[in-house]
Amino acid sequence: MINKAFEYRLNLYESGENISDINLLYIAQFYAIRGQHEETLKYLKQIDIHSVKPLFFLIQLEEGPYLQDFRTDKVFQAICNSIKTTWQEEHERVRLWLMENDML
Repeated sequence: MINKAFEYRLNLYESGENISDINLLYIAQFYAIRGQHEETLKYLKQIDIHSVKPLFFLIQLEEGPYLQDFRTDKVFQAICNSIKTTWQEEHERVRLWLMENDML
């Protein structure tokens, strides 16, 4: 079952139909499950670190079981830190806007 899901996600990516960050994360996780370190990092590096991700995306990176073995990897840490910084900056912008508009 997991192989079919992996093949489906990879085919979507390779065909250009779904090159979204969440699809890249899923593909990276599949490679991580298989123990393919370089392939995992290859797909993680393609994630747009400058666009705001949903909170679950950050949680999956930082706490999800599939990427546990990568948490000490410097490249992985840099990717996570960049995504988290972007999320925190956007969160702060929204907080300030809410305060300025008496909504907080």
